[in-house]
Amino acid sequence: MTLRTTLAPAITAPGEPGTPSVRRPLRRHALITVLVIAGIALRVCAQLAYRPALLYVDSYRYLANIGLHTIDGSDPLGYTLFLRGLLHVHDIAIVPAVQHGLGVAMGVALYAMLVRRGVRTWLAALAAAPVLLDAYIVQIEQLVMSDSLFMALMAVAMIVLAWRPRPGMVAVVVAGAAIGAAITVRSVGEPLIVLALVYVLVTAVPGWRRRLVRGVALLAAFAVPLAGYSVWALSQYGDLGLGSSHGRILYARAATFANCQGVEMPAYERPLCPTKPVQHRPGVDEFMWGTDSPASAYQPPRGMNKDTVLGDFGVRIYRHQPADFAGAVLTDFLRGFAPTKVDLDNQVPIKRWQFQTSYPITVGATPSEVTDHFGGHPATVSPGLARFLRGYQMSAGYLPGTVVGLSLLMGVLAAAGVRRRGPPPGTPSVRGVCALLTASTLAVLLLASLFEFSWRYQLPGTVFAPVAAALALTAIFPRRARNARRTGDAALVDERAEEDGTR
Repeated sequence: MTLRTTLAPAITAPGEPGTPSVRRPLRRHALITVLVIAGIALRVCAQLAYRPALLYVDSYRYLANIGLHTIDGSDPLGYTLFLRGLLHVHDIAIVPAVQHGLGVAMGVALYAMLVRRGVRTWLAALAAAPVLLDAYIVQIEQLVMSDSLFMALMAVAMIVLAWRPRPGMVAVVVAGAAIGAAITVRSVGEPLIVLALVYVLVTAVPGWRRRLVRGVALLAAFAVPLAGYSVWALSQYGDLGLGSSHGRILYARAATFANCQGVEMPAYERPLCPTKPVQHRPGVDEFMWGTDSPASAYQPPRGMNKDTVLGDFGVRIYRHQPADFAGAVLTDFLRGFAPTKVDLDNQVPIKRWQFQTSYPITVGATPSEVTDHFGGHPATVSPGLARFLRGYQMSAGYLPGTVVGLSLLMGVLAAAGVRRRGPPPGTPSVRGVCALLTASTLAVLLLASLFEFSWRYQLPGTVFAPVAAALALTAIFPRRARNARRTGDAALVDERAEEDGTR
């Protein structure tokens, strides 16, 4: 294929026979255009309905860490660093505005990647619809919470790796840096670097030396933001910035099913054993932060760290009751695939992630403290817009968990090689990309389930599972060769250029 034949459609003079109509691209991408406009409208409504931003209990921790010299909370501090940069404008409303922009950008970029990889435009638009229109996504963007930034960084890594059949050096470096940055925001992103490394080693340019170079470049780029973050956290907090409550998290999960009989543990850990029968115990969140939790008033022996003792207790229980631990994790993992989003027993209340008709107030903190310190409009609600957003969210404004589950199942089948017939000659395979998206989504959801179920933690499935399903359908039911040629698939040009050694 020569350069002239590749670019011929693009250099045809206007008015010559065969020149595509200006309206053709608009018609081809009409559905995603409508969805983007609708997504922007929802976000404008949210920004106007809840001024200057929505605040949850974790929001106050993220903001407090900006000015403190100690770390409060279990999360890394990458989101706090993000907030510090944004809040130079002295208006907290900038945070949801930027997060809404990230949400729209994710939808457009995921759509563009899918179309580039040969997915039909209507199917690509439907796959991007949840990130644009799901009310739980819009609500988390309006909150001062780390989830939007984490998903955006995850999307950057997945998109640049999938953009071409064989990821180039620039794509590998960008993906590694994005994953490293994502882990500083939420630690559940840790499996992504392993999956990305496998993908690069399998799909990179031919030759084991060249693939090894790409793999090393991925890991080096991954290490740069982590190293920079650690230096910053050490200088600001005297700590690596990985969170301060990991032992409490291990304890809280174990306490929900712990049976201390027959468990070897030091006497000073015995007061941590729950006394209520398992069926009457609260959930993980209550054992972690509730005043009735044995961990709340517990004082370790002199010279011992409380979080370390709590973590040791949890590990002892996991070793003693591995089946109960596995059952609790599996139960929480499967809960995310329920057809409707409702409150579940002993779990974080779903209302925290739903639009309310009044401004939500967190116990022990007030929005005025935030606006006085960081700037912004006093906390107010526009009743009409709030009722509209809540009505939309409580009716058809979210992706059911069963759709997420089925999407991931399709991704698994496609990654395993299931297809109706072999792809036509010359059409780039999307199985590898499908495997990367599916495995990454499952890994993030499963790792979150190790500790606690929350509808908040299911949002990566809402964003990435439909994308994996669109790739799966394209792999299982590939286009005819004629249709593939008609699309002018840029990915195919990239793949041939890679094979020729021209890129």
